Amino acid sequence: MVAVDAAIARLQRHCRSAAKIGRRYIAPASDTERTVIFVAGQQRSGTNMLMDMLDRHWRTDVFHETDSRAFDQFQMRDLPTIQALVRRSLASHVVIKALCESHRLKALLDAFPGSRAIWLVRHYHDVSDSMAKQFSTTALALKQMRSDPALGGWRGEGMSASVQALLEECVADDITEVSAAAFQWLMRNQLYFDQAFDRDQRVKLVFYEDLVACPQATLEAAMVSVGLDYRRSLTAHVFASSVRKSGKPPIDPRIDALCQQLFDRLTIAAQTRP
Repeated sequence: MVAVDAAIARLQRHCRSAAKIGRRYIAPASDTERTVIFVAGQQRSGTNMLMDMLDRHWRTDVFHETDSRAFDQFQMRDLPTIQALVRRSLASHVVIKALCESHRLKALLDAFPGSRAIWLVRHYHDVSDSMAKQFSTTALALKQMRSDPALGGWRGEGMSASVQALLEECVADDITEVSAAAFQWLMRNQLYFDQAFDRDQRVKLVFYEDLVACPQATLEAAMVSVGLDYRRSLTAHVFASSVRKSGKPPIDPRIDALCQQLFDRLTIAAQTRP
């Protein structure tokens, strides 16, 4: 049954994509009408779900991180390649995921005049639990970064001196994968403030919990921020059963406290921005 459902979903995506392409050839968007939308944040925060929602809109051309035209091993290709893809698109809104690139989101926004971004945040308990089950190298990467942030690849890029100091203080030799995942959540979501997105109208901060609990209102506000109209069909497959599904994971108390402080700060930032 699962395989059948997956096959049906693939067929639906294929049909939807074909219909969108046909419609764009009939009425292509001009260069002046085109808007680039970046989806940023931290892994395991629901960005795939959000990308799928945006993909259901007939005005979008969506580049998922598995799309080899725009990504290599889940990392965005060089800027000229992305610019060429945007120029060739016939859609009015080109959507590109920017997770491994969240540290340079401001530069990407600056490179595409009129572009917008959605920064998706999910509670660190659920992210940490999901990451620890999905990945097994986060702890090793963070331990290597204590001596040299560059050893962590994209994880260490854009990291401030204050976060580097916290990493050296909190990442012990015996750190668990779930605590390491929580610290990575801290590192990557701190970039929202490090790039002053709390004062940048180009970036919309959205909470995963709001998106699944109140999908229509939350997505409609996000769509307005990026210049798209909301349609009920975009949220037809959203469900909230993934929120706090596994309870509180065993995160190091120091890291848990730091994450909670940042989560509270993000919550305030979302409440004080339209």
